[in-house]
Amino acid sequence: MKKLNLNKIVSTLGFLLLLLFVFFRENLLLEINAILAQKDWNRAYNFWFADFFMSLPKEDLIIWKSLVSISFTILIAFFTLFSLHYWFQDIRYTKFLIKLYLLVAGLIVLIAIVAYLTGNFNTIYPLLRRIFGVIHSPIPLFIFFLLKKVTK
Repeated sequence: MKKLNLNKIVSTLGFLLLLLFVFFRENLLLEINAILAQKDWNRAYNFWFADFFMSLPKEDLIIWKSLVSISFTILIAFFTLFSLHYWFQDIRYTKFLIKLYLLVAGLIVLIAIVAYLTGNFNTIYPLLRRIFGVIHSPIPLFIFFLLKKVTK
């Protein structure tokens, strides 16, 4: 009988938490964005905080949107790193992913600052949103699994 690998179990639990946080982030931002856009309908999967968000003034809602984005960026990155580290047990992968996150975050900030200073922020926002979407997903973790499989 094959021995259970505790690292794989811990990594899988981290991955499940990662997926859960991705779901919560998406749902919360769909709620907030629908309220900010003053839409009659909301594409959120659940409406856990809709009453709370609807009670907030627009300025506070924008702050909440930023806080939700920043908080979930940190949580999703943490659980991606956690899962990757425990699955592969190779600090090189963990360090590489940390550098990749910092590089992407730096790129987003740099592009946003330049776009803001040149008055083109609204034009460039969809690109920034797409780049940010990769950070807010399990894609970086999937890429490492794919690379590991290909390089065997």
